[in-house]
Amino acid sequence: MAGGLALVALALISFSAEAQEAGGSWMTDDDDYPAKALREGRSGLVEVTITVSPKGKVTDCTVTQSSGSSDLDAATCPFFVRKMRFKPAIDATGEKVEQKVVKRMNWTLPQR
Repeated sequence: MAGGLALVALALISFSAEAQEAGGSWMTDDDDYPAKALREGRSGLVEVTITVSPKGKVTDCTVTQSSGSSDLDAATCPFFVRKMRFKPAIDATGEKVEQKVVKRMNWTLPQR
């Protein structure tokens, strides 16, 4: 009976989706940082829950913690959908699966 319990536990194990490394920065000042926030010198941390498909693409995104800046919050999900790619989650049988992941985007003003 104890061996059967170990097998059930093993079947529930999966490996989480991880962001793939990119050559260079994910963000460019001109294209990604909200222009108004950049002009006004605003930065902040936004927390989102994203859904990563078995192909490693972000298919859904919801802001779960605001930065306090509506334009930074509004820019975060489109950024994740457009720019981020992930190594998909793998279940215990080795299959790629969809997974919800909590991520944070720290909008930091560029050094000039």
